[in-house]
Amino acid sequence: MINHKNKRFKKILSASLKFMLVFILMTVVYLVLNFAALMFLTSDRPMYEYVPIQQSQEPASLNWEGIHELGGYGYVVNEEGTVLWQSQDRNDLETLSPGDLLNQNLTRGSERTNFIYKTPEGNWLILNYPSDTFSNEPTYAIESGPVHQQRLLSLTAIGLILLYLLGIFFIFRRLYIRLEKNIQEIYEAEEEEKRFFFRGLAHDIKTPLSTIMAYSRAVTDGLVGAEQFDHYLETIYRQSGILKDRLDDMMAYASLEEQLSENMLEGDLLEAIRRYVGENFAWFSERKAEIEIRFHDDESYMTSFNPTLFARLLQNILGNSVQHNEPGVSIYIDWDAKEKRLRLGDDGPGIPESLRETVFEPMVTADPSRTGEHFRGMGLANVKRIAELHVWKIEYDGEFKIEIG
Repeated sequence: MINHKNKRFKKILSASLKFMLVFILMTVVYLVLNFAALMFLTSDRPMYEYVPIQQSQEPASLNWEGIHELGGYGYVVNEEGTVLWQSQDRNDLETLSPGDLLNQNLTRGSERTNFIYKTPEGNWLILNYPSDTFSNEPTYAIESGPVHQQRLLSLTAIGLILLYLLGIFFIFRRLYIRLEKNIQEIYEAEEEEKRFFFRGLAHDIKTPLSTIMAYSRAVTDGLVGAEQFDHYLETIYRQSGILKDRLDDMMAYASLEEQLSENMLEGDLLEAIRRYVGENFAWFSERKAEIEIRFHDDESYMTSFNPTLFARLLQNILGNSVQHNEPGVSIYIDWDAKEKRLRLGDDGPGIPESLRETVFEPMVTADPSRTGEHFRGMGLANVKRIAELHVWKIEYDGEFKIEIG
């Protein structure tokens, strides 16, 4: 169930990352559209750059390159009509009388149109365009003016903002629905895990407790003969010890994190393995199990770890090999220096394929009756928890592999 819960957390993380990427992509598209709209709506110069609105104009301030591209040109004359300056060298400049100059919009013939402005020096600036490009008839300037373009640009920007906000709304709504569903699945999985855990716990406690109650009742009621009295007391004591061990395992599982912080030491992990095997060699021999250290005596690996919890991790894994195999099982411990990985296994049949995904979860055991004298449903759960607290990675694929972080 822990694996399933981790998968759901990964689904939440994956969904969040996907929605984040969609949000970033949508933001990029929004910015690109804004930039494109800005460039498109402002790419054409408005009419007032070619035919100024103000009547007083400084010739140097006009866009003569753009005016020339439209076939226009300009020149400055004084009150007597003498040409003082021209934007292009031309020989066909039109001579205007003082009366013509006072008529500030003057059309001569049908081919070209003059627009006349006053300069700051008191002279006259004359802009001359082909009549099919500009005319002094007021039919073009309104929709080409700055007000119209500004209004169109504002409406476009507002439209893009609304689309962007609408997109954000739908993205976060979908994300909310997805996260709500995944969180509900996690909650239901946790509740099922609790129910499963307490059912298993009740089953494991019930067996020795029932034996203790039945034997105690028989002794109290005088149903036990003198020849069986010691046997009954011994059974009660042994079952009490089993019950205590199981409760101790439960308390140990719940307090692993506190124990880790109390005794973290910098030391040689491989030397700790050698020491553990040496101290417990007799225990393995009594159970007719062979244990082999495959890495060299001069190998070492310095790291920070809790020696007590590490010894418990080894005992739970190696004890599992002893308990679930026939006498004579061969157990090995190896070290991959390149991968910084411990490998622990045996020559037995191994953990069944059907249990490998859930083998590190509390209350999982290959023994469906759970009537043995060892609390096998918590051993590998403790192993997983100890590894996680040390920020190590552990997996089982026919042998236990612990990647030391």
